[in-house]
Amino acid sequence: MTAVSRARRADAGYSRPISPTERGYLAGALVTPPMAIQVCVEGQGGVTAEELRRAVAAASDACPGARLVKRGNRWVDSGIAPPVVEADGTALDRRAFDTPGSELLSRPFTPVKGPNCEALLLSGDPATIVFRAFHAVMDGKGVMTWAQEVFRALRGEQPVGAPSVETETGFIKRFGTSAAAPGPAPGCRSPFDRLPAAPEGDYAAAPGVPWLWRRRTVEGNHNALVARTAAAMCALMPQEDCRFMVPVNIRRHDPSVASTANLSLPLFVDVPAGGDRAQIQGLLLRAMFERQELSSAGAFPVTSSGMAPTLGAARATREHRAAYPCTLVISDLGKVDLDALSGGGFTAATAYSLPMHVPYAPAFLTVYQPPGRTEISLSCRNEPDMGAKADALLDLIEEELTGPPTRTG
Repeated sequence: MTAVSRARRADAGYSRPISPTERGYLAGALVTPPMAIQVCVEGQGGVTAEELRRAVAAASDACPGARLVKRGNRWVDSGIAPPVVEADGTALDRRAFDTPGSELLSRPFTPVKGPNCEALLLSGDPATIVFRAFHAVMDGKGVMTWAQEVFRALRGEQPVGAPSVETETGFIKRFGTSAAAPGPAPGCRSPFDRLPAAPEGDYAAAPGVPWLWRRRTVEGNHNALVARTAAAMCALMPQEDCRFMVPVNIRRHDPSVASTANLSLPLFVDVPAGGDRAQIQGLLLRAMFERQELSSAGAFPVTSSGMAPTLGAARATREHRAAYPCTLVISDLGKVDLDALSGGGFTAATAYSLPMHVPYAPAFLTVYQPPGRTEISLSCRNEPDMGAKADALLDLIEEELTGPPTRTG
């Protein structure tokens, strides 16, 4: 059976259980909306809204996970293609995302009614298409798979499809490990607290806007991105133990699974005070080798009932916290094939992802590496000083990536 015929068969009755991870994201969206994966593709040329609608419909036939709605404890294919929303992006600051147009990137999804995925076609320079998905239905790899299918349709090519209904539960049963589950969440200090204060009243966005984004483009491609980013935080806080949460794509255990679902689980990398790049990379590689992410299901803070304490605290305070379960979330989304994100008169120049807002870490970082550049995006709470502090934090990471190894201790 071909991939296309499998996709059509799945489309006729596609349904899968809502997994433990996805239940966590459903709960999280109540406190830190929109709980979205957002992949932004910038380039030259353009497609019309009607051309993009046809391509989105075709891609979603092959990837029915883009059309899901919640029915009880299952996700079910609605059969309705995700919408294409045209918007004026001429005033949108694509570095700070605090200008007109950014409100579209904060819109929540409606699990039962739908849609839970959409594409934004932004006017302005550069031309930009944003693929948005509720994280309860897709992970980062899933959104990229769907986006590539859209461009395949724009190029007039046959779909590959992503019809699998497997969840992380199946992967854990097939590839589970004896590695110990993560220990209790420590109280991690925020790296922002170690940065100098900015001028009084410096908000990154208007007061009352709860969250902010920042984007930084670093020249060149870089290895050991997670370890180097974590090392920059450890150097900032040399007397502090740190815990870094690193989402891992568990499709690595069975690359034949073609799915847009949430097949990512977290590694928790605990670094003692004074940790450096080499030590952190060793801890990360050992955790990957031991498949420790497969032991994290049901663990605080992103899955099952473990989310509840964090959500309750966030709902009660909605303010700056002295300590968090994690120092930072670092999601390395890997290399970007720009040819796979081009078609229909649109030629991709770069791609980046706007991170979710989460209550269990002071900041969330996502990293993509198109050819010749590294795209780093950050989300954090919008408080006084945070605009300047977010930029300063990205400065430290850029210095770590482009300079000599950082040593601490």
